[in-house]
Amino acid sequence: MDNLSEIKNIWLSANLTSLPQTGEMMKTIKRYRLKLVLKKTGMILLTLILAAVMIWVVCVYHSQLLVTRIGEACIFIALVILLIINTGTLVRVSAIKNCTNSEFLEYLKAARRRQTIFQQRTQVLGLSFASAGLCLYLFEAVRKDIQLAILTYTLAISWLALNWFVFRPRVNRKKAKELNERIEKIQNLSNQLSNN
Repeated sequence: MDNLSEIKNIWLSANLTSLPQTGEMMKTIKRYRLKLVLKKTGMILLTLILAAVMIWVVCVYHSQLLVTRIGEACIFIALVILLIINTGTLVRVSAIKNCTNSEFLEYLKAARRRQTIFQQRTQVLGLSFASAGLCLYLFEAVRKDIQLAILTYTLAISWLALNWFVFRPRVNRKKAKELNERIEKIQNLSNQLSNN
């Protein structure tokens, strides 16, 4: 009889506060999905606005040098890359509308793999086109004044270097950390739900 009372005491003293609520996983998935949809939709709209501005500049400003047109083309290529990446992400996010916990966890793990590829290849390619486009585009405006050219290119290259070597690595680390934390949280929730 003593064993039964011990089991009863253990059963009644179990800590239930760490168990996830019934809808916590679905709330997490919906919150993540909504945040990503809003972010990617905003990026697509911003990219389209920038493309419209570039089209307007190309139509209004009649450049005399081929190097300016090459710079404009490089910037357009960078915008197309940005548009394709964000549209693809938006399509993938819409596919996780009604998914199970394990499907969402697999989606996040695949997103982590895609994020690594993006940071190592696609982001470098897009930023290279944008950087080259900016440097080529500026040439026509400053070619006649050497002091203005030195000042302009010093500022432009400093800004590009800051983006390449300071901001980009910092943002990449932050995004990787956020995604890893989210995967860990979902994994823990999923494990708790499957153990119950």
